[in-house]
Amino acid sequence: MTWVAKVGCAEHHIAILERLVNSFPPEWLLPPQSGEIFENLEHCNRRLRAFALATGFDIVRKGGGTKALPSWRFFCFYHGTETRNDRKLEARVETDEEGNIISRRQRDSTNVQQLDCQWEGFCSFKFIGKRGSSEKGYVLMIKNGTHTCTFAADPLSVFPAHLKTTEEWKGAAIMAKKHREQVLPYSASRRLIDAEGFGLVLSSRVYYNSIRKEIPDKSKPETIEALLLSLEEEDFIYQTRVSVEEDEQGRVTARKLLQIFFAHRKQLEAAQRFVSSWLLVIDGTFNTNKLRLPLLVAVGVLNSGRTFPIAFSYCPSESAESLGFVWQALKEECFISDLPGPRVILGDWAGGLTASVSKHFPGARFQGCDWHCCQAMVRWYRAKEQDYTSEEVDSSGEKVEQGQELTRRIPGLKTLSWCYIKSMNLSDLKTNRKTLKQAMRPHDRHYIETQWEPKEKEFVWYYTKSYPNLGSTSSQRGESYHPVVREITNGQLSFEQSAKNLSQKVLSILKDLATDEDHSLRHYVRTAQLDLTAFKYLVCTISNYALAKIEEEWHKLKLTLLTDPDIDLGACRCELLLRFGLPCKHHLKRACLAGMPIPKSLIHPRWWLKGPVVHHTNWQPRYPEEEPVQYLEPMVVDVETTGQNITAIHRQLGPEEQRCYARQIDIEHQKLLTIGRHHLELQAFPISNPDPLPKQQYRKKKDHGRADARALTGAEINEKEQLTREAALAVNITRKDTNATPPGTPPQAGESPYQTSITLPTRPSPRQPLPQAPIRLFPGDDSPEVATKLPASTAPPRLEQPEEQGRGKRRKVTRKQFDYSTPR
Repeated sequence: MTWVAKVGCAEHHIAILERLVNSFPPEWLLPPQSGEIFENLEHCNRRLRAFALATGFDIVRKGGGTKALPSWRFFCFYHGTETRNDRKLEARVETDEEGNIISRRQRDSTNVQQLDCQWEGFCSFKFIGKRGSSEKGYVLMIKNGTHTCTFAADPLSVFPAHLKTTEEWKGAAIMAKKHREQVLPYSASRRLIDAEGFGLVLSSRVYYNSIRKEIPDKSKPETIEALLLSLEEEDFIYQTRVSVEEDEQGRVTARKLLQIFFAHRKQLEAAQRFVSSWLLVIDGTFNTNKLRLPLLVAVGVLNSGRTFPIAFSYCPSESAESLGFVWQALKEECFISDLPGPRVILGDWAGGLTASVSKHFPGARFQGCDWHCCQAMVRWYRAKEQDYTSEEVDSSGEKVEQGQELTRRIPGLKTLSWCYIKSMNLSDLKTNRKTLKQAMRPHDRHYIETQWEPKEKEFVWYYTKSYPNLGSTSSQRGESYHPVVREITNGQLSFEQSAKNLSQKVLSILKDLATDEDHSLRHYVRTAQLDLTAFKYLVCTISNYALAKIEEEWHKLKLTLLTDPDIDLGACRCELLLRFGLPCKHHLKRACLAGMPIPKSLIHPRWWLKGPVVHHTNWQPRYPEEEPVQYLEPMVVDVETTGQNITAIHRQLGPEEQRCYARQIDIEHQKLLTIGRHHLELQAFPISNPDPLPKQQYRKKKDHGRADARALTGAEINEKEQLTREAALAVNITRKDTNATPPGTPPQAGESPYQTSITLPTRPSPRQPLPQAPIRLFPGDDSPEVATKLPASTAPPRLEQPEEQGRGKRRKVTRKQFDYSTPR
């Protein structure tokens, strides 16, 4: 007979439930009886769960017996009368007068399931058959077969354990896990799962916990060999920094990963074209893997103005050692031979970054992010030690009406700090620095003088506008890749899965990178068509991003020369040339006056479409006839190997010099052999996963907001604390002025706790002046004194003892017992 679902079962569960129940043996759907024999405990468990599913309840089990004689106890899902409370938590959440939780129980809104259902079964390993038989088996005993709970019409929706046994749920869970690994939102995953026709719905909690609560696979090795192999197959270049563990004899026993650097070859090829001698931006992001390792992202700028990733590195921290490993890897894999490195490295003001740049790229200039600079200043202003008000930091708070001059608004320290940072000339820098220091208290001006004045060349716009930074003043280009990384990573992914997702994202980005210049090959800027004669050598040969900047400069120059052809343009310190490598008005003037097209040689090769890699740093814009021509070009010869060069030098030496040179060669060969043997020894030990970093607590804008919401910056934390202090101060001032009693204050002496509108004047005001000195009636030390009456205490009376007892210490009183039966 076919089993049919009960009335009230959800429609999308009926087919799944009937198919699952009918797959069990028919006898399993009957109530279990004592004496049933099973092959093992799991066999018994499946039989009882089949009956529970068909009936509409669920069972739970507990262990029992011994290893030699195992047994399981089965109870109804609703068994018991109260939770076990193994942690001995209080019955309710307890708070102090200020509302802070002081109990170990943190929440009252938890759910329980105990309904004191008496159903119970017991399966044990015992002798079966006739007395004296040696045959053993697992025998079920039903201790209580009655239920006091209500059966569910749809056990799949009420009891998740039943739902997880269905094939539909298993298939949906596998799909959900794949979607979660690809960081799809729950809404998108649900649409895809519904399209598969599984007939059930996974909740958002189940979806987001599909990875976080995943049971570890013991058969999966705890090494990164699979990750390294996948990187090699996808043509990635990687370098690892490991810690080597040795035994007491100095022999290597294990290797553990500390940091990994990886980049695709095409990424490095693009960096050789667009980052060499120009800008590199680096920044770190968090919450990308379960081990909580920060991810360093180095980015550059294409000739189209778009940002592209250069390399990635999982590291233990943003220290000088970790960043130095990234710089060294870039020097070995990207900026090799005579190819110069970046001339400007832009990032935040972390100490590790500033220290590592000067060490690994001596010819590069570190440029600090101006936004981080201003935030650091504002954070210092808002600190409790400085005690500046929010009005002093932000501004006067006056709204600027439409048409009203901005100068009428009183600027705050934050505005003055930005004016100081954005100074465009030397006189403005001196004026803005002086204005900022005058707005600060005299004893606080040392902060600007010692902390920021020595570093002005690293963040003030007057200096940074002449650096080859492609117009960047902040680390926004690096931080703009954080959302890209968070699309395919999250804090629940394993380290290996996070790196694999990132590598797959890079392969997708490389497809866009390969076609990035094609738009400029097909179209060009419309305004260049207005003077096509001047730009005929540049259209569809340089990027539109560069062409638009040159056209704007060309248009301004034409208007200037139409007014005065002989005008003196002054010394050349133009941003267009220094920051971008594009011709400024000084170099375009000759072409404009001569009526000739702008030659391509005035534009740096980084802006050329499909251009070459530039191996020199002294590039200057030149007209074609000014370029040096080498008529006697040397013949191209094959470069001999290092070994052949050494042999040739050895043959040219005399007998004694040959012996000394041979000994030196042998010593160096022995060193190489030692290094090679050491690498062979390390190769025998696979690199294990890095240790997880300790979990840090970050302060967020809302305590109960989104789990993936960003943490507050230091300046934002100080701003919230500052506003809290000012609000508390305003409340105290109002309370003193109005003599109002804040809510929650205990009743004063003489005041009824049930009516607060009438108070007895038994206590003077706290503003009562201090008592006067005692009056002496006669001069001399022995004269009596008449002291003035002391004021009443301003503290509220103690609640745990009567008012008449005062504030004295309570004494223990021993009462004497009298025997009333004996006459006195």
